[in-house]
Amino acid sequence: MDTKFEAKFLAVDARFEAMDAKFDARFEAMDTRFEAMDVKFEAMDAKFEAMDAKFEAMDAKFEAMDAKFESLAGRFGTQGRYTFLVLALIAALGLYNAAAPHLMGKQPGTEATARPVPAP
Repeated sequence: MDTKFEAKFLAVDARFEAMDAKFDARFEAMDTRFEAMDVKFEAMDAKFEAMDAKFEAMDAKFEAMDAKFESLAGRFGTQGRYTFLVLALIAALGLYNAAAPHLMGKQPGTEATARPVPAP
């Protein structure tokens, strides 16, 4: 009976050892997969870091452009006022020239016209 039990225990031990070997092989395969994934993630991290550096450079360029636009806006703000004043002056002179004869009591078309002097 002891020999039968011993044979059964040896058979069960052999099964457990076979199962352990299968599990060890599967865990090793999974470890290999995880290591490959880690390599891929590290490569992706490097790409993202490079992209972050590019975005930071672009942000710096946009900030510089914003500063230029703000300085131009200040210039155009004062130039716009001067342009408005010049246009208002031109309009006022035009209105004055159109209304002055009526205000001075002269009829339009009755003024003397200048004639060209013939050359000697």
